[in-house]
Parts: sequence; structure tokens; C-alpha cells
Amino acid sequence: MNTPAPASPPRSKFVTSLAWSFIALSILGMLLNVIQLAIVSVMLSPNDLRLLSTDLRATQSLPDFVIPLVQHLHLWLGLMLLIDAFTLVASIALLRRREWARWTFVVMMMLGALSNVAGGIAPFFMQGYFASFATSMPAEMRGEFASMSMLVTWGSALFALAFAALFFWAGMKLLSPQIRREFAK
Repeated sequence: MNTPAPASPPRSKFVTSLAWSFIALSILGMLLNVIQLAIVSVMLSPNDLRLLSTDLRATQSLPDFVIPLVQHLHLWLGLMLLIDAFTLVASIALLRRREWARWTFVVMMMLGALSNVAGGIAPFFMQGYFASFATSMPAEMRGEFASMSMLVTWGSALFALAFAALFFWAGMKLLSPQIRREFAK
């Protein structure tokens, strides 16, 4: 007598939506990175980037931690392309309910939450750069610039913290027993 195979747990719309969202985002990210890499490769040689970084460091136009990103822009864009490609592979695996992809996404969501918290705090540390930039402006524009920079700083912080909460929630949801059952084989 044939016994029917046990029914697999129903597939949640959350996991399916998350997977498809990141499939679309990673493809878009890959396209944008390929375009940026092509433009930067055509327009700026590694020597040009080295000279630009030296000028930026000398004029203190950017914070010191940003200058190596400018100097090694080709490498940075290539790394972002690889991360987008990995995200695409992991997203497809998440759609297919692979356990390694669920854990990959848990880590990605938690790192996303942490990076958004850091991104929300970072503009407050950049106020000195905004203030030094404002000194080069006409006096009548300085007040408006200061108000605008404070509005952008607080808006960025709130936006980043909202995304941090969203990423944290998604990571925790992927750890829930209901979602874990979907990935059990």
C-alpha cells in the first residue's frame, strides 16, 4: 500500500517576497556597478585616482577614512559587484528554501541593521566638515546651509534607524520557528 508523502510546510509569502526583492535589487546593483566601473575605468586611471586622493587629503575635503575608497575606486566597485553577484546567488537559494541561504540572509539582515545604525550616526560626526565648508560660503548663505545640513543630518539618521529596524525585524523573522520549518528537509 502506498502512503502519501508528508506534506511540506506551506511556503511563506515573507520568504518569497524577501527573495524576489533581493533578486531584483542585486540585479539592479550589478548593472549599476558594471556601468560605474566602466565609466570610472574609461575616465580615471589608477594614477588619476591617486592624485585625486592626494588633493582631497591636502584640502581636507573629505574625512580621512573616505580617501582610501577614492584612491582604490576600481577595487571598491569590483568588490561591490562581487557582493551583488553573491547576493543574487543567495537570493535564488533563499527562494528555493536552502538552509545556507536562510542563514546567509540572517547575517546579511543583522549586518544591514548594524550598518544602518552606523550610517545614522555618521552624519553627526561630519558636522565639522559641514561647518568648515560653510566658512567658504557667503555670509548670508551660512545660516541657511547650517539649517539645511542639520535637517539632512537628522533626516538621514531617522531614515537609517527605520531601515535598521526593518533589517533587524527581517533577520529575526527568518529565525522564527515557522520560517525554520520551511527550510527543514
